[in-house]
Amino acid sequence: MASWLAINGAGAGLVTAGPGTGTFNGVDVQQRQEFIEERLDDGRRHAGYWQKGWSGFYSASAAAQTFMWLDADNNDDSINAVVGAVKSAGALVDILLRPMPGRQGADKIRNLPAKQRLSKGEELIDQTAQRAQERTAGKSHLKGIGVNLLGGMVIAAFGDGGRRCGFHSPWHSHRRDLHLDPTLPTDSEP
Repeated sequence: MASWLAINGAGAGLVTAGPGTGTFNGVDVQQRQEFIEERLDDGRRHAGYWQKGWSGFYSASAAAQTFMWLDADNNDDSINAVVGAVKSAGALVDILLRPMPGRQGADKIRNLPAKQRLSKGEELIDQTAQRAQERTAGKSHLKGIGVNLLGGMVIAAFGDGGRRCGFHSPWHSHRRDLHLDPTLPTDSEP
């Protein structure tokens, strides 16, 4: 069984048995179905840890960055924290909208009719494999680079250093009003 899957792939397209035969390429469809369900169930724990782990990390990061933004005592810290919070919140939304496909194991297909069970199981294996390969794909790296470049441009444009570039942060005027201590520097001082 395992050698057939190694040669032909666990998710090699939709498979249908011949009329009344119950086999495909000499492999019993029921055995193949059981193997796929076993593979999905074996990956459930890892997929669950991955989903919950990254969701928790991005949630904690967004909360911490938001707290840092509210507690910031200068514009640079404020802008850095806002950018960090937005990036973490965006990553959290992505994880929640595109959850790891195998996190429920084979539970998703167990109650399906026999004809759909095998094809849906193969489809779920394919989706899980594609998701695992995404992390090393160039597109994922380009997305991360783009998000970080955009964040860096926002920090450069609206942070205190941005005034040297001719930009003015909309938060500058509000932050200046918060400084009630006359010994603190104002925005007009170098």
